[in-house]
Amino acid sequence: MGGLLHPSVSYTQGFMPKKREPSKRPLSSRPPGLRPRVDRDGQDRVGFGLGQIGVNVNLTPALERLVQDKVKSGRYHSVTEVLGEALRLLEERDQSCEIRRRELRTKIAEGLESLRRGEGVDGEEVFGRLEAELEALEPPKSG
Repeated sequence: MGGLLHPSVSYTQGFMPKKREPSKRPLSSRPPGLRPRVDRDGQDRVGFGLGQIGVNVNLTPALERLVQDKVKSGRYHSVTEVLGEALRLLEERDQSCEIRRRELRTKIAEGLESLRRGEGVDGEEVFGRLEAELEALEPPKSG
């Protein structure tokens, strides 16, 4: 997995690491942005501190390089900052998608209600008007 995960922790699917022997690796050789924390059982762990919760993540090599490149660029000071920004943007996108979904549902409901009131327009008629407008915009053919 490269430089992001701690060598004394075996990472399995999910968030709970299996215990292994504590690392003999000096703190200075650990990747930037990852700080060891000691759990209640005295076990050395490395992860991303999210308030009171520590989370260990598995990244593909491509994502690991992306995160490390972001830190190396100087725009972010740590892996935690990169992942925090990514999660903030994900939440922002999810909220934006939800707003668009609600707006679309509202427009669909308005359109259906308009049809129930008999205010609908025949689709063939609309496409006929659009085609006529497009033809009027085309330059005259020489020939």
